[in-house]
Amino acid sequence: YQRRVRGCVNRVNMLRTMAARVAARRSLLLPRWMGTGSKQQVTVEFVEDGESKFCTALEGTTLLEVAWDNDIELEGACDMTLCCSTCHVYIQEDYFDKLGMSEMEEEEEDMLELAGGLKDNSRLGCQVLLTSAMEGMRVEVPDMVTNNF
Repeated sequence: YQRRVRGCVNRVNMLRTMAARVAARRSLLLPRWMGTGSKQQVTVEFVEDGESKFCTALEGTTLLEVAWDNDIELEGACDMTLCCSTCHVYIQEDYFDKLGMSEMEEEEEDMLELAGGLKDNSRLGCQVLLTSAMEGMRVEVPDMVTNNF
């Protein structure tokens, strides 16, 4: 029995390592619009349990990474491999509409369908890359999170 459990734990650790490698490789691939110039600092406001926290990060950083770096309770159980909805957030509607954030990959839409408290302005934090146009954007962390990983 213990040998089986140990084998399962080893497989889970191996999968987590592979997922982290994929996420690291993915973070190196920046969208074309970001160009090769210097990156700007972008400040966004996270609202968690009614409390606001202003966080600053470089363009190209995901909202999930910003949350992790600033002790915001956003889990990201799948390490940004688009296999869960634990980084579900609500984007300020002005920005959501203005930046065309309703356009998302089918995989993200599928994962969002599993999220609790889904709204029209819902996104997965691991899929939203900061841009200078997001300066001052408010991001709300839902009270309820569904861990389907």
